[in-house]
Amino acid sequence: MFAKASSDPYITAVLTSEQQILDLSGKQPFTLSITLTLHASAPILCYTSPDSTFFLPRNALTDVGIIFRDHHTKEEIKTCHIDSCKTPGYSRTLTEKSRLYLHPERPVVFVVPFTVNSDKKRERGDFDPWFASVTSGFGDGGVYEAELPMYRTIDWWRYAKPSDLHDTSIDSADASLTARIRSATDVVMQWWTGDAETRYGVPVLPRDKQLPIYIDGEGVLLSCVGENMVWPDELLEKQRVNRERRDGEERRKAEEKRRGREGRE
Repeated sequence: MFAKASSDPYITAVLTSEQQILDLSGKQPFTLSITLTLHASAPILCYTSPDSTFFLPRNALTDVGIIFRDHHTKEEIKTCHIDSCKTPGYSRTLTEKSRLYLHPERPVVFVVPFTVNSDKKRERGDFDPWFASVTSGFGDGGVYEAELPMYRTIDWWRYAKPSDLHDTSIDSADASLTARIRSATDVVMQWWTGDAETRYGVPVLPRDKQLPIYIDGEGVLLSCVGENMVWPDELLEKQRVNRERRDGEERRKAEEKRRGREGRE
């Protein structure tokens, strides 16, 4: 639980699950849910970073998301790590995937499946590299605690503007709600405009201006059964070959740089 004295907008996040048994063989589906609730005077538009926002399903089971611990030893269980490769000129552009609208006291639920987190469809029982990776630290008969990370924020947000109503489920006929949006927009930070959001993306706000997320609830307790999903030999061999190729390319580039420096000297 948390104590919140300020009247500034904030979010509460709760981790839940309808299941208590995680089958490590992957034969039975297992999901967690993260519920966000905005506490504010008007709807808010947020930017959700695709590589670090802990409640997004893609990130929730990685080392930026849910924390898993052995229930008895309290030792943290290692989870997946995803490297974020950003191209030159990367901008934090508001898109359908990065834009999140939150409405006061209207919960938004993010379902986090342990099964494959991609667009590829697999038959139940097929090897699932995502599932194998995120469950590799769990063991048969183990009991584990799952909890959300603390001290997180939304690093860019603003109050929704009347023009945003076309993109949300807000009832534009609600005159009082529209008035609250206009009132909130008048007092929101003025250094970043909607035009700049579209053309240049959004900035990272100063820490004291970011939207805080407070964790509520007791987390989830889960028990594991079955044998861990085993990586097929052909995939392991493919990974080995790819790793050797990458290492070779890195050594070649390093050697070219060394020769270039020696030539200039």
